[in-house]
Amino acid sequence: MSAPRVAVLGGGVAGITAALDCAEAGARVTLIEVRPRLGGAAYSFERDGLLLDNGQHVFLRCYTAYRTLLARLGSEGMVRLQERFEIPVLRPGGERMALRRSRLPAPLHLAGALARYSYLSPLQRVRAAFAALALGRLDPDLAAVRERAEGTSLGQWLCEHGQDQRSLALLWDLIALPALNVPALQGSLSLGAFTLREGLLSRNDAGDIGFHLRPFGEVIAAPAERALAAAGVELRLSARAEAVRRNGGRLTVGVGGEEVEVDTVICALQHTRAAALLRPLLGAQATDRWRRLGTSPIVNLHVVYDRRVCDLEFAAGVDTPMQYVFDRSEAVGLADGQCLGVSLSGAQAEMAMEAEQLRRHCLDALAELLPGARGASVRGVHISREHAATFAATPGVDALRPITRTGVPGLLLAGAWTRTGWPATLEGAVRSGHAAARAAVAVAASAEVWAAAPGVSGEDPARAGRVVDCKLVDRTKGGPCVSDVLIVSPLGVEAMAVRSAAPGMRVRTTGMGPRKAMAAVPALAADEAAALVIVGFGGGLAQDSRLCEVVVAEEVLAIDSEGRPAGERIDCSIAERLERALTGHGLPTCRGTVASVQEIVVGAARERMLASGAIAVDMESAWVAEAARGRPFAVVRVLSDTPEHELRRRLPVGPPLPTLANSVRAMSRLREVAAALGRLRRQGELHTVFGLSPGEQRSL
Repeated sequence: MSAPRVAVLGGGVAGITAALDCAEAGARVTLIEVRPRLGGAAYSFERDGLLLDNGQHVFLRCYTAYRTLLARLGSEGMVRLQERFEIPVLRPGGERMALRRSRLPAPLHLAGALARYSYLSPLQRVRAAFAALALGRLDPDLAAVRERAEGTSLGQWLCEHGQDQRSLALLWDLIALPALNVPALQGSLSLGAFTLREGLLSRNDAGDIGFHLRPFGEVIAAPAERALAAAGVELRLSARAEAVRRNGGRLTVGVGGEEVEVDTVICALQHTRAAALLRPLLGAQATDRWRRLGTSPIVNLHVVYDRRVCDLEFAAGVDTPMQYVFDRSEAVGLADGQCLGVSLSGAQAEMAMEAEQLRRHCLDALAELLPGARGASVRGVHISREHAATFAATPGVDALRPITRTGVPGLLLAGAWTRTGWPATLEGAVRSGHAAARAAVAVAASAEVWAAAPGVSGEDPARAGRVVDCKLVDRTKGGPCVSDVLIVSPLGVEAMAVRSAAPGMRVRTTGMGPRKAMAAVPALAADEAAALVIVGFGGGLAQDSRLCEVVVAEEVLAIDSEGRPAGERIDCSIAERLERALTGHGLPTCRGTVASVQEIVVGAARERMLASGAIAVDMESAWVAEAARGRPFAVVRVLSDTPEHELRRRLPVGPPLPTLANSVRAMSRLREVAAALGRLRRQGELHTVFGLSPGEQRSL
């Protein structure tokens, strides 16, 4: 069998990563980028003989995927990491403070920095310390539930925990604004909590700041072009992807009047561009959701002085419009004088200014902030504006971010705007590229198995006569009038949780594992319920699986111990409506394939299961699905087990308490799912979700 063909649309960090991974896995890869160079939204440009960046692309020590990409490109020598986290903080008039960590373990490593931060009063510092501790304990998933239900922002949550407006401006926005590209008062609580925990509170060195010592074009674009060429990737620069279409079981990309036929398309474009390109293929419902992510701007200025006006490598500003200032003199190749890069995140006001107004605004603010700038001559000011630099990380935004897989076989998504768990960062972009490549390899592996399976024909194995599509049917015609939705919870403990949270709904158990599931099929098939939904626990397969996330199956299939399909694929037709309904009730959800396995999956076995294309596993759904017999069928699994948090350890080491705590959290989330289904039932909406006719909803 020939190597699978993959088209990657977009030459940013996500697209570069995906293309390299796919090529190394043996695929024939074509990367299509509309610009004449790689790098995507982050790029370098020349002005007055200086090579400038359109942004100050800093990173943190905890950006492990991005740092690995730098090493892969041979660029690690062109960046520098702080030995210890330190942010000099300036105020107009020459006042200077520093937030610097100690070598104590987290979160004590920041205690001294906060205690010495005299821009806040002693009482404000004490309250900030308690708020930081509370933030460190805040589960981002639970934060997401609250922000969806109540619209609570990071800033509002902080105010509830003793922070006033001055504390937000002088402390919290130093981190939130550049990380989320919106102020804390407007920012997503879950993304803010994740960022502050991951970057500052998880490890004492996680937030050490990294700097690019050379322009971004030299650090990423040029070495990426060499690495992709060495990997055999076909680069099509200055080429626009005009359309993506289905052609039988394959996909075609229209580019430059040519149709490029491939097995897999990884769309790594910015979300607004992706929505426009893929709308004909995915429909308005999906792509309009991406548009609702919105955009947030960043404005960058490079100010060239005739002398040195700042003795710091970089600094933050408070009580000034200047958020962050960087010394870029050496990086841009300035022989004498000093070049300061100014980064303004969430820059709505600055975007509306005329160039001369913005120039004067910036120079006046720098003169107030840096005493040395007052007598210096300005040789030049170079402005770059990115009106759609990132998605708008406002409350509820994570529910709008799509997962890697789409509803079209072979069409995958990548980019910092997809559901990476991270805000719009270089780290999130690289992780999304890895996730898309893993999915592409899994699609190719699955296609190879199906193509070799007896009795299967056609190029699209997922649809080639092997799919059992449990479509919505009107069972009131020519058959008995059935009455309700039956919940199947395989384990007794699952059923008990569901019954207590959703009184009045019918719940049946099957027992654990395929043998008991198959034994229960006759009784379930004889039940006159209008629809079946499996509700219980499941295991996450991907490294970025999140504990307690709610997976709604788009399809289920049985796989063997090597990750090979061992039966029919069952299409869960109502998955999109059900996911939307659960998300509307504040639950963190995603859609994808759920694989049913013979035994509990641990360790390296997860990678084999991941090759099936599944994002989660259970031990019953594919066999229970036989009982649906044409009725609407759905599977909802709460992830109680992930690669990072395994319920069943491979070695009998480590304390059991974290596993117990995670189990309690998963049980709580399962009750939330059941409660949401119960509310939908009481509100008369469950029949709409399951596509039932009026005669089938008498007891709903």
